[in-house]
Amino acid sequence: MQITGQGALITGGASGLGLATARRLAAAGAQVAILDLPNSAGEEVAAELGGLFTPADVTSSDQVAAAVASAQSIAPLRVVVNCAGIAPPAKVLDREGNPADLDAFERIIRINLVGTFNVISQASAVIAQQEPTEGGDRGVIVSTASVAAFDGQIGQPAYSASKGGVHAMTLPIARELARYGIRVCTIAPGIMETPMLAGLPQAAQDSLGQQVPYPRAWAAPTSMPPWWSTSSPTDTSTARPSASTAPSAWHRSEPAPRSRMSFCRLRAIRATETHTGAAWCQRLRRTTCHSPERPS
Repeated sequence: MQITGQGALITGGASGLGLATARRLAAAGAQVAILDLPNSAGEEVAAELGGLFTPADVTSSDQVAAAVASAQSIAPLRVVVNCAGIAPPAKVLDREGNPADLDAFERIIRINLVGTFNVISQASAVIAQQEPTEGGDRGVIVSTASVAAFDGQIGQPAYSASKGGVHAMTLPIARELARYGIRVCTIAPGIMETPMLAGLPQAAQDSLGQQVPYPRAWAAPTSMPPWWSTSSPTDTSTARPSASTAPSAWHRSEPAPRSRMSFCRLRAIRATETHTGAAWCQRLRRTTCHSPERPS
């Protein structure tokens, strides 16, 4: 797929992973539309990138439909990246043993999971109407899960559930939209140094930082790979996370030898590779099944 001159809609594009993604897509020649809340820095980001800011709440069907239409108005929409989300800590019981606030739990699920589905649904309806490329492609939709989907910590039941849901719905959606020439995939980053993380209490930040084996540092949003790029900056065929890097960083490279790959790491990577390259996924599955570090 050729990125140059094509439309790209990034939710949560005013900060963090969304901002880093928007900058890379703009650098690759895409016509970028930033979908973020009205009180975000979306207007400034869009001006910086020569793109469009379309304020919206991802949980609103009407607002997202309008944002998709706006993105389509500046260039044929072929790329959608879901980065909008929240991550407030919420334990099952508070310090006094009181039950959790159910409204707070539902809010996280609604924004992170329902909001992601809403964007996919609204955007795919437009992408499906685009003229296919010579290879039959009409577009690609990338969603953001998290390592918390597979390895959640105390205080993350709602966040882990929301990101686990994003991962779980990827394959059925990919199978459905394949007939339209729309590729669907999900990434699961480790702990990234974003405004969302900075919004957590310091104790929570310290606790999460201690979960990173090596290097003991959060990854910068700019360390996210250009997932649309493999052999050229405009090819979206087989971008993938590396199996040999620490959980907090993602790069494109071949998997490490199986004797050096932990089962937990493999499981997370295998899950994120949904529908991004069948042959590579099959090879990774074989490696997983024969990993000597897999627990019995």
